[in-house]
Amino acid sequence: MKVIKLKQNSSLKGKFRIILSDPVTKEIIQTGEWQENLISNASNCGHNLIIQHLYGDITYPLEITRARFGTTNVTPLEAHSDIDSPLAYDIEISDREYVSTTEVKFYFFAPSVYIPDDTYYTFAVYANSKVFGMHLLDTPLVKSGATDITVEYSYSVSNVV
Repeated sequence: MKVIKLKQNSSLKGKFRIILSDPVTKEIIQTGEWQENLISNASNCGHNLIIQHLYGDITYPLEITRARFGTTNVTPLEAHSDIDSPLAYDIEISDREYVSTTEVKFYFFAPSVYIPDDTYYTFAVYANSKVFGMHLLDTPLVKSGATDITVEYSYSVSNVV
């Protein structure tokens, strides 16, 4: 078995971008910039889930399964176990991609009819019911009218020897 060595400055990190499209024509209206996603350190969330699985405790699944937007302008912290005021609707995974041995991508798709018109300030991804990563959007997402939302989310390990 090959042992993977991590450099001293190794990190696990997530990043995402939001893509808005027309629900009828599917034409892309806007592609946002990549934003870093904070991985939670709260109990039973994010990094702690990884540690639990390495230990052999699989009480909570580690698989990323859904995402949500939040309507409160509150910066998530590593110790938080969720974003404030998450939207009740779960944004489902429409596709996933095993990019390399150090990166995986998820594509979350929210049809316009399921996301109410509102201003969204935060975004979070979940391993089933437990938050994994979250972020205060660099620019709030103002949804008004017919707009489908796709979120491309990447989780990677960097500085692997």
